[in-house]
Amino acid sequence: MKLSVIAIAIAGAAAASAAAIAYSTRDAAPQARATPMPTRFDERAASVAANFRSEPLDPPFALTTADSLRGVLASDELAKMSVQTIDCRAKTCRVEIEDDGSGIVPLTLPMLMARMADTLPNVSAQRLEQPNGRATMVLYMSK
Repeated sequence: MKLSVIAIAIAGAAAASAAAIAYSTRDAAPQARATPMPTRFDERAASVAANFRSEPLDPPFALTTADSLRGVLASDELAKMSVQTIDCRAKTCRVEIEDDGSGIVPLTLPMLMARMADTLPNVSAQRLEQPNGRATMVLYMSK
């Protein structure tokens, strides 16, 4: 079974500050910063999220797969991850994991993906920086 992973890193703080106005220390005239162009990673992340939001619900798949994910995430090796939500639809599950910077998430994600590879072989990951200095890893896992 092929396991494909697309790592998408989005700097939330950079995106939020893209429209910020900088003030020069020499004068009080504001200087508008150029808005960065969306990268192909940004575009891919937006596309994956939009596809998930529009995906219909298949209750048997959603319930069975969410239960499988919870079981895998409850295992000794993966229980250290702080899973915030699991939302499964017709062929895709969205999993939010809090990343406190301890290194647990990057070390255990490959194990999660390997254990779910038969059911959800395709994975797209997006890291969202939070204002509190932590991050949320959002996984879109699909069949």
